[in-house]
Amino acid sequence: MSQSATATLPPAAGITTTANTAAADTTQAALGAENDRYLTFNLAGDTYALPILDVVEIIEHRPITVVPMMPAFIRGVLNLRGSVVPVLDLAARFGCDATTLARRTCILIVDTSHRAATHSGDSPGIGQRMGILVDAVNKVFHVTADDIEPPPQLGNEGGVVKGMARHDDQFIVILDLNHLLAAEHLRALAAATQAGRQADGPQPLPS
Repeated sequence: MSQSATATLPPAAGITTTANTAAADTTQAALGAENDRYLTFNLAGDTYALPILDVVEIIEHRPITVVPMMPAFIRGVLNLRGSVVPVLDLAARFGCDATTLARRTCILIVDTSHRAATHSGDSPGIGQRMGILVDAVNKVFHVTADDIEPPPQLGNEGGVVKGMARHDDQFIVILDLNHLLAAEHLRALAAATQAGRQADGPQPLPS
């Protein structure tokens, strides 16, 4: 199983000439369509979703190197084409049991670089790519703003839930990557990345 989802970057802001106006309009229309698309995945028996533009890549589970002294929800780091990527166990982050590795277990590669500027007091460079461990990836679905209900007032600490989408007679929890990790969590991820780069003789988790 090899799956991927590639985010399309918008053109440079403010650069629009007569020659490329039509192309820019087409690109913006495509981006608008992408903003209505979400990737669904299973986690601890429930269905969640992230905006497709937040997901850089989907990979099969692979050996993860354990990094000592990290929070329980940081599973470790993996080597992704020569880059050290910290892996977050989303179930553990939500207070559930750690994810049990199985045939359909996947890792979503997302980009947190836009996160660093949203927290006062964060140091530059905290934002980075990270992996999110999930039980299984389902599909990409399209939903309009009219089909998204506001998040519940209770149990939404830190604004992790962006909304509740109605799809196929059920609600899907849409997560907000901007609020999924607090500043201290991002610092822990940065520390895990640094430790992974310095690791000598990694000890991968059993598959």
